[in-house]
Amino acid sequence: MATERVTIANEGGSKKVSVTDAGIKTLLDIAVVDSSGNQINSSSEEGQFPAGTGSNGSITLTNADTAYSIPASAPTENYVIVLYNGSDTDMYVGYENSNANGLLLPSGGRMSFDLGANQVVYAYCGSAGKILSYSLKKIK
Repeated sequence: MATERVTIANEGGSKKVSVTDAGIKTLLDIAVVDSSGNQINSSSEEGQFPAGTGSNGSITLTNADTAYSIPASAPTENYVIVLYNGSDTDMYVGYENSNANGLLLPSGGRMSFDLGANQVVYAYCGSAGKILSYSLKKIK
């Protein structure tokens, strides 16, 4: 009977996953993909730092109960984004283009996401005309 062994090791500050079967060790590269098959992140990104270009911006949630893409167009590289709700009204942020759910981003609150290339989050608010500020940095 052959024995398989799965090992998770911390090597050089990042985790490496391997399978040993019949004395042969195979390293695994694990990727997370969304329902459309787009890669969100990879284990090879662990330990990387935001070293690419950055930008700041803001989105005005012009209409109440309408989801807005943050940022308006997604970067084509992995990136980190920090959202700041400087308005006087709570907002909700999530991965769906919907006003039905999301994470609470209270007035004066901050929230950050580590997103893959071509990925965005959506924000909505029960009141019109509120501004959501953001700062993003691409990961190289």
